[in-house]
Amino acid sequence: KAGQGVPFNKLLADYVAERGSLAPRGVASMRPHVASLAAFTRHDDAQQLTSDEVVAWKNKLLKDGGTGGRPLASKTVNDNYLATIRALMGWAVGNRLVPANPCDGI
Repeated sequence: KAGQGVPFNKLLADYVAERGSLAPRGVASMRPHVASLAAFTRHDDAQQLTSDEVVAWKNKLLKDGGTGGRPLASKTVNDNYLATIRALMGWAVGNRLVPANPCDGI
């Protein structure tokens, strides 16, 4: 898998398929978080995602917010946006799709 790229949406689809028990509403809430990250980084490859990009994305969400343009609360960013990406990237590490979770320590 190394070098082939891991699109964020495919990562989410594979994560959901393996987990199986995720509620559709929960999955639906994850999609905009993944899309937000992909739009911010301007790439669609989990293998390229860096900790610096995650921190910059987090800071942008706190300052400029999401689609509404208003700053998001720290709790919202941490418990929703970062939690989604942290879980996906952790799953990707466990499935040998990426070497490390760039969300670790953030």
